[in-house]
Amino acid sequence: MSMQFRASRPSLRTRYRAVAARRQAALLLLACVLAALLGADIAAGPAPFAIRGILGGLLRPDSLLMELRVILWNVRLPAAGAPAHH
Repeated sequence: MSMQFRASRPSLRTRYRAVAARRQAALLLLACVLAALLGADIAAGPAPFAIRGILGGLLRPDSLLMELRVILWNVRLPAAGAPAHH
């Protein structure tokens, strides 16, 4: 009878993989939430800034108008905790 119980129980490797997958999923979810909150923090303010503009400005700062570049890199990012761009 104990042989049947052992056969139906998942192996240690299977249980470890399940726990590791849950941890990875939780970390991915937390990273997405953090990115969304950072984007919302940067977008909030008196000057309008769309998320698309923020992403474009982070990847290619020269693509932004000078005023928006200064707002993004010298005002919004330092206020959000990121280092200023020089």
